[in-house]
Amino acid sequence: MAPLHTPQPHFPLVQSLCLGAGAAVFACILGVFGVLPQPLPLLPGIQLAALLPLSCSLAWVALSVTSLRWRSILQALALGQLAGASALASVCGERFHCGVPAVAFLVIWAVGEGLHLWLPVPLASPPNLDKADTEEADKAVPHRAECSVLHCELVNHSQLVRLLRPEEAAHFINSYLSICNETASARYGRADRADSEAFRALFLPHPEGEPHSNAALHTALAIQARLKTLSADCEVRFGLELDTRIGVSSGELLVAQIGLPGALQQGAAGEPAEWARRLAGANLLYGSNILISEHTAILAGRSVEIRPIDLLQREMPPEGPEEVFELLALSGTLDTESITRLTHYRRGVAHLRNRNWKAARNALRAARPIGRADDAIDILLHRIEEQEALTAYSQAQSPGRPTE
Repeated sequence: MAPLHTPQPHFPLVQSLCLGAGAAVFACILGVFGVLPQPLPLLPGIQLAALLPLSCSLAWVALSVTSLRWRSILQALALGQLAGASALASVCGERFHCGVPAVAFLVIWAVGEGLHLWLPVPLASPPNLDKADTEEADKAVPHRAECSVLHCELVNHSQLVRLLRPEEAAHFINSYLSICNETASARYGRADRADSEAFRALFLPHPEGEPHSNAALHTALAIQARLKTLSADCEVRFGLELDTRIGVSSGELLVAQIGLPGALQQGAAGEPAEWARRLAGANLLYGSNILISEHTAILAGRSVEIRPIDLLQREMPPEGPEEVFELLALSGTLDTESITRLTHYRRGVAHLRNRNWKAARNALRAARPIGRADDAIDILLHRIEEQEALTAYSQAQSPGRPTE
């Protein structure tokens, strides 16, 4: 599928050279003035010439690699090599202080991460999206495909526009869209909607990637984590959080070039995409952040931690409601306390569906998080109270009727 973002260069050469040279010069100046020990008994100019290639190479990594995990790993390896070189020099009776290059590398890492966080567009294009791939995808004929849809809605976009200055509102909206697009692209997701209200990405089966359902769910969790940082910054500066909610659905969609004449772009249409949008909005009712469809949950299996939320009417009657789930975390990443609460919650839901009101209430109360609200649990407890009241009323109207 063709990418729907402005193609970025794979090698931000000028930016890398400027960042690497600036960090190297800054660190060498600290060494010249005695703030840091000189790494080698050489002239400052020779030391700078030796440090420049390393700094520029690391700057290219910091700006070009889209994965935060790999950027951090490469940075740690670079610092580890410096420490190893210093230790080896000491064993050999030589003197090598790694302070100057270490400061240069840390400056490069800090500046690179800041640019990845603040710039409204990604610094580098996603993997495997060259011109040939784009042209080949553009020629794709309309077809139906099994895929997963991620719909991320910026609920309070109108507040941002109303309360912030135009340039500030545009900055946060563009940063939000950029984070969503970069995170989805890292797992071969393709955006087919990106505006001030919502971002939507499609995940089709990919020979080099994971199953499309897993890719969509992992992307949803990654987007949620990255947007927390952006939201915290907006709250600190303007007292307003970014309220984003995500829905994920899987199913068969029409994949085609869609749009006005002269402005066609690769996109998709179908009920699963609409269901993902509705799930994103349903988060507001349950106080959740990510809701997923039953089919997506089945496809994901045990790769993620989920909890049942409710039965929602997906299609018109006589079709029955569909169970939806809240996506909590990747499998194996929850702490012991969270796992215990999740176990109590699942037992409470099972007792509730078996109409065992007392056991359901006790289990759900045990599942309450400490120090914060849980709207989903509150809704279920309220339903238990309603059912108990209806049972009591029914028994009062029919005294001879056996209790349930």
